[in-house]
Order: sequence, then structure tokens, then C-alpha cells
Amino acid sequence: MAARTFSTVAAWSALLLILAATCGVQARPQYWADPVWRLVPELPPCTAHPERNYAELYAPHGAPIPDSTVVFTLYGTDNTTVTSAVCPGETHVLQVSFPQRRLALLTASRGAIVPHAGSISRVLDPNCPQRVDLGDSYYLNNSFKVDYTLPCNATDAQAILFKVTSAPGAQQWRQGNVTIIVDPACAAVACDFRGGNASPSPRPPTSVPRGSPPPPSYGYGGYGNYGGYGGYGGYGHGGYGGYGHGGYGYGGYGYGGYGHGGYGYGGYGYGGYGYGGYGYV
Repeated sequence: MAARTFSTVAAWSALLLILAATCGVQARPQYWADPVWRLVPELPPCTAHPERNYAELYAPHGAPIPDSTVVFTLYGTDNTTVTSAVCPGETHVLQVSFPQRRLALLTASRGAIVPHAGSISRVLDPNCPQRVDLGDSYYLNNSFKVDYTLPCNATDAQAILFKVTSAPGAQQWRQGNVTIIVDPACAAVACDFRGGNASPSPRPPTSVPRGSPPPPSYGYGGYGNYGGYGGYGGYGHGGYGGYGHGGYGYGGYGYGGYGHGGYGYGGYGYGGYGYGGYGYV
């Protein structure tokens, strides 16, 4: 029973291919890379293209030949200005043009391709975001647009290879490619590297340690003139003797009495006997 089932499936596959060939089959990418519709024995890698004649699968296209007529045009983020470099993190519009209406398979060596608004294409396999079916295996056109994005984390990518396999009908496969450099200097702001020229992150604030308070000292006010300064002891700035800046704030109760003296600048007043503050702590 299993052998009969396999034979039935194989027969249907062969019949579909024969019917497609006799009805003017197009180069339908879904037969190559769609997990459901593929006719090749194994699903190819994400960037793989046909490399030989698949006569055993009744493919009418023969071995691929180089195609110098295909034109790749990469636009900047404004979708207007033609650019010659891929900017990481930015979404570019890539246009692939042919001299006549075709179906095609397009791949990129890195990044992701999605159909551009108004252009009929399809990502064949969600596991291969860099591969797209131009025309969705049905709608031929002489030009297709897709949106292409190289992620910020592809910092090791120096260039991107875009490759296309196309055919205008049941004719030989045609293959063309282009290599476009990657320029980190034009990367999206969100990438935060800009080719290594981004401003470095600010250094964390450095705490400045406060100096240790001076050791306590005893100053002798002396006996003449201003009665000495009473030492640098005391509380706070040590006053100039006594409490605070001498006495009770620059000299107790004014310049006399216990002023610039008292328990401060020394003595009782400007001269006095200079018993002035010992400036103790």
C-alpha cells in the first residue's frame, strides 16, 4: 500500500510538471523554494538558486545562463535617491528590472526582503526572510520592487550579494547578480554605532571624597594686640578659637565685649589681655 501511495504521488507530480511544460510553464519559484509546492527532492538553502538542468523533474528551462540584461537599482530611505551602499538598520527599496515580462526568484546574502507596496511578490518560506518570489509565481512583470533591510547586528557584513534567477516563460533560466557594499557610516540612528564614530557613553559621575577634618588643636591666644587667634580648633571651621568663627559668630556679641576676642580672636576685645579662646574641640 505504501509503495502504491508513493507511486501515485510521483505520478501526480510528473503529470503536473508535464502539463506545466506543455502549457508554456513559467519559471515558478514556488516549485523550487516553497515548502508546500516545491518539486525538488529537498528544500534548498535560503540563498540557493538552480545550478543545472533538472530534466528528471521535467523542468523545461535547462541549465541557467548568465544574464547581463537584468538591472538592480537600490534606493535610499526616501525611495527616490539612488544609492550605492546599504545602510544597516535602514529600509531600502530595491528594484529589479528585466527587458521583458518575467517571473523571478530573488535572494540576498544577508538581511530581510519583503514585498514593496503595490508590487506583487511573496516570501516563500518564513524561515528564509532573504528570499522572495517576484510575481508570486504567476504575475509576470518587467520590473519588481521589494523592501530590503539589513539588521543592525550584521556588523560583520561588508557587502550584500543580491542574486536573481528568472525566465520569461518556458525558456532557459537566466541569472544575474550584484554586490552592494555596506556602509556603517549611514546606519540608522537606532543602530547606535555609525561606523564606530558614535559619541562614547558618558562616564559615570566620580565621587570626590571629602577631606578628613583637621585634628583637634589647642591654640593659645597670646597676651597682646588681638589676643592671638585662639587656635584652629573648635567646632566647624574651628572658629579662630572658641565656637564657630570665634565666639558666637565672629565674635560673640559684636566687636567688643566678647567680640573679636572672647572665645575667638582672643582677649576681651581687640587687645585686652588676650585670654582669648583656647580653641578647643
